[in-house]
Amino acid sequence: MAVCSPIPWRVPRVACFCLLFGSALLGQSHAGQVSHLWKGGAGNWGEQARWDGGEFGANDRAAIEGDGQVAFTQGDVVLHQLDVGSFHAAHSSLTMEGGMLTLPGNLRIGEMTGASGKVVQTGGDIRTVEIFVAGSNPGDGSDRHARGELEVRGGSIVTRHLTLGWGLGSQGRIHIVGSAAQPILVLDYFWVGVRSQAEGSSETELAYDIDGGGVTPIVCWNPKASPIAFVDTAAKSTCRLRLGLLAKPPGVDIPLVRMPKPCNGVFTDLPEGSPVRAEFQGQTYEWTITYRGGAKQTDVVLTHPQLVSASGMHTPYHAERSAKPFAVTAAQVDAGLRELISRESAAEKPVDTSAPRAFPGAEGFGAFAKGGRSGRVLFVTNLNDSGPGSLRAAIETKGPRTILFRVGGVIQLKSALTIREPFVTIAGQTAPGDGICVRADNGIHADTFVLSNTHDVVVRFLRAQSGKSSGPARFDDGGDAISVYDSTDFIIDHCSTHFGTDETLSVTGVSDRYTVQWSIISEGLNYEKHSMASLLGGGRSTWHHNLFAHCGSRNPNFAGEPSCDFRNNVIYDWGGTSGQGGFTQLNYAGNYLRPGASTSRSARRFLTGNATELASSLYLSGNVLDGSPEITADNALGMDRERDVLRATPFPMIDMPMDPADTALERVLSGAGAVSPKRDAADRRVIADVRERTGRIIASQEEVGGWPSYAVVQGASPTGDEQDGIPSEWKRRHGLDPKKPAEAQPQPPDGYTWLEEYLNELAAK
Repeated sequence: MAVCSPIPWRVPRVACFCLLFGSALLGQSHAGQVSHLWKGGAGNWGEQARWDGGEFGANDRAAIEGDGQVAFTQGDVVLHQLDVGSFHAAHSSLTMEGGMLTLPGNLRIGEMTGASGKVVQTGGDIRTVEIFVAGSNPGDGSDRHARGELEVRGGSIVTRHLTLGWGLGSQGRIHIVGSAAQPILVLDYFWVGVRSQAEGSSETELAYDIDGGGVTPIVCWNPKASPIAFVDTAAKSTCRLRLGLLAKPPGVDIPLVRMPKPCNGVFTDLPEGSPVRAEFQGQTYEWTITYRGGAKQTDVVLTHPQLVSASGMHTPYHAERSAKPFAVTAAQVDAGLRELISRESAAEKPVDTSAPRAFPGAEGFGAFAKGGRSGRVLFVTNLNDSGPGSLRAAIETKGPRTILFRVGGVIQLKSALTIREPFVTIAGQTAPGDGICVRADNGIHADTFVLSNTHDVVVRFLRAQSGKSSGPARFDDGGDAISVYDSTDFIIDHCSTHFGTDETLSVTGVSDRYTVQWSIISEGLNYEKHSMASLLGGGRSTWHHNLFAHCGSRNPNFAGEPSCDFRNNVIYDWGGTSGQGGFTQLNYAGNYLRPGASTSRSARRFLTGNATELASSLYLSGNVLDGSPEITADNALGMDRERDVLRATPFPMIDMPMDPADTALERVLSGAGAVSPKRDAADRRVIADVRERTGRIIASQEEVGGWPSYAVVQGASPTGDEQDGIPSEWKRRHGLDPKKPAEAQPQPPDGYTWLEEYLNELAAK
């Protein structure tokens, strides 16, 4: 007889088998900066003085930490993310009693820092993209345990993804009490288990307290979500079921989890057909657990209720009261999604289009990033990782600044190069010789070039490379060549990224109003079977005229609920998937996809994936799938979604030119990447692969000759008259006094500074 006992909240090293319903999106390893922190103690959410920070906004991240105990009783709050117990040694809680809490990002309960968090819902409504209970990042199984609990007694929850237990050492519980709450609606994936990647252990538990109406079930909606059992033999984890009784139960089957496809795996020690028991007022009740219950034989159900006497005799149990019906309709799903999207949209800050664009040719939502306009001019004079004259020193300087290069070559990084201070322009076109490249292999266990919780950033003509070191791979050594977290109003233009060991160029978290254009995203390394191009997340974004090449998946992955204008991109030699993920408003138009040697024949389409989408959420038009005239003629054949997601006209975004896909192919191959001062060997090789249909996905940069080499070129130091960044000869040609700083002279009529005019002219060459 299996005993359904509660988790003892410790970390035993015992064998396990995890129960997994679907697969969730990967949690982001870089949390954004908290904008609103509860100051501690017990109180009501509406007590503004108890929060550090002003009014809540859609791009904000709030955290309840320490001994914080917060009651949410009323009101309508929109935040991007809420953390409950994420900081070290926190013991924090949120009680949801009423009102509406909308989180277009995620709700994290207990994080991998030794913290514990608990959310109790007795009423009100929670709408979010993702809920993590007990960790959203892989732990190391030693000293970063997470404890998290979601207790549901009333109200309603709608989420795209629900993850219980993530990192090693986590202890997570979902506890559903009675039948008063609405069904917990999971639109896409429900993961019960742990992503085990190293030595350690983790415990998860689904606890149900049954009353006379049964118990509120978890309802997984997406019929395309294929459940996957993830078990790593190096980790010792458990997934247990606990039952309790609050009253005499109904005498019928009691669904615990409803889903359109059967799960792979079982609760620890509870194979199909196992008896499970609970007691009420001295009477023992017994059910048989089945993982093939319900009308479709896909639900986890307690079936064949029986009474068990003290002597062990079994008799069928019948009760006059029936179980409470828990019906979920397509209309409810649609309403839940629309509510989440409309609340986020209503709280979004509009794009300010009154200022000049970041530079001529800047397009889309990030076109109006201010960068370092009218600020200081800083010179990079050496290739050191840090110190005076280094790129890191310039990036870490406070205040508006434009960074120019007086040296060309490779900056070999010892740690991630991170922009946190806003209002900066990086003008890679000023580097002499072969240009500038920042590089870091997976030995730093981090991304190479990062924007984190910043805004108004312009990055142009920069090369960023990750890569595999000669040492043994570690489970946590992945990093992106360029990664952006929780940032707004930025543009990445004419950059080249290669050899990513996680993704290659990604934007995630509370990111909004941004553009990635005319860039190369290539050769995500597959040594850990993780060759990935891009996570495309955040809010409103534009991706155009980029080249994705030789990446196995995520070309890109529309992660979260982005509103995206994805047009005129070229995707070559993807492996298992090209585009995937979920979205709220997506223009996918004028893109050119060319299969390569690594592309599976079954993966030759524009968009794949299992996300639940709103009707009319996708504009799909003018795309070319090379070698498939049928899909090129009818783009709807190139997706695995229902046709009702399609709309006839594009979503209104920031206006920009549109090329036919064939034209975009040639323009991208001719002009994408860090072409100023000139293309490097890696870009030339990848461009040739696309043209000649050669190359493949690689596991190491050594398979293509290693990292490209760059000559170290020391440019001339600026003279006393050129500290403003503009050569004297250029000033003369444009009618300026070369003896005076440019900012002290009458400025151009187009709204740009003279420095910007010089940089724009240099880029145009």
